[in-house]
Amino acid sequence: MHILIIIGTRPEITKVAPVVFELERKGIPYNIVWTGQHYDYEMSKVFFEEINLPEPNVYLNLGGDIEVLDKVAFMIRSIRDVIRRIKPIAVYSLGDTATTLASALASVYEELPFIHDEAGMRSFDMFMVEEVNRKVADVLASVHFAPTKLAYYNLLREGASKDMVYLTGSTAVDMLISTMPLIKQKSLEIYYNRDYILVTIHRRENILHLPRLRIIVNFIKKLAEKYTIVFPIHPHTRKKLQEYGLLSMLNEDKIVLSRPMSYIQFMSTMYNSKSVITDSGGVQEEAFIFGKPTITLRKTTEWPETIILGYNTLIDPDILKDSLEGYVQKILNHIEKSTFPPDLVTCPIGDGHASSRIAKTLKLFAEGVIKIKQINVKIDLTNLYYMSVLKNRGFIYFNKETGLPTPKDSICVERGRSGLSQEKLVEFIKVDWETNSESNFSYGLNA
Repeated sequence: MHILIIIGTRPEITKVAPVVFELERKGIPYNIVWTGQHYDYEMSKVFFEEINLPEPNVYLNLGGDIEVLDKVAFMIRSIRDVIRRIKPIAVYSLGDTATTLASALASVYEELPFIHDEAGMRSFDMFMVEEVNRKVADVLASVHFAPTKLAYYNLLREGASKDMVYLTGSTAVDMLISTMPLIKQKSLEIYYNRDYILVTIHRRENILHLPRLRIIVNFIKKLAEKYTIVFPIHPHTRKKLQEYGLLSMLNEDKIVLSRPMSYIQFMSTMYNSKSVITDSGGVQEEAFIFGKPTITLRKTTEWPETIILGYNTLIDPDILKDSLEGYVQKILNHIEKSTFPPDLVTCPIGDGHASSRIAKTLKLFAEGVIKIKQINVKIDLTNLYYMSVLKNRGFIYFNKETGLPTPKDSICVERGRSGLSQEKLVEFIKVDWETNSESNFSYGLNA
């Protein structure tokens, strides 16, 4: 009667770890499958060792630099074989990776409940592979763990049964809180100039296109005129920089190029940084927890809460091509803002107890207290206004009579047309975690 936990990337290791530790404390049996989507030591095994996550029970040994379609096909077949051999009661996976997609598909093919953590996250950009992965995973999932209120309502709007959607917060918050003593201890070893900017770039849309990657390199060089840049280079990013002849352009005194860092080393580097520039969803989240001003080199984000609260700014790399000078000053103004970590009591992405909520729900499921419905039930949309998404904006819910964003008696509107004020939006996304810690950790929606 165990849960099959399937992971394959560095972020999945660190985000699933708190859940695994909670399952052990509650005596819930589990098996871990490692797909090998991140296959080199610096992107995988070192993270297991550093945070003392138990060794995986099964290695699929995906490895190699192969196309995404081939990766997914290999993983579906391999996960199917594991399911047939181990016979778990459910499959649990997190996020928006190829591993998550394959886990969801294999589960459904084998008629097993699929449990999706970080469910409901949306960038509303279907050209983003990760958006496709998470949307398909959510459609196939029997149970959804939503890290934010916006994610929670995205799922209800799309037709997920409210009985199987749980507002839990993000386990990334749990992981940072539990490792802060190590992060602070490691931070004493940081030798960079204290006014440095941490940079991470790895997304396909940014590194596979020479013109865009060249723009990003020129952007980094421009910022290096004022700040030291610390740039741990993802293996795929390094490969493309070398292939396009751009790596040598970053060989400057104020640009520190490094190999990928371990989790504690990376978090310590972020903790001591002045600001963060990234294209990673997970790094946006972690930078927000630390209260770091962040520039995200993307058109959209699945973490709009970081934008709404003013910590994060989206910059489309393509617009920098002809107006780099003009944008740099605006970016510097954002980087130099004085910010503080969000209050965890109402933090919109979690309070540090997500893993406990998730493990408690999994325990109730394993004990048969919660019966998972194999088919999602559509919610009644009679009183919901359905409006098309314009320019990748998301949906916000608010009370038709009061104009306040509330989880009850809600209608669904597109923010650009609703006139929803910034103050009301900020009020809406925050969560009183103490008040809402019971009732299946979810909100009710009277649609």
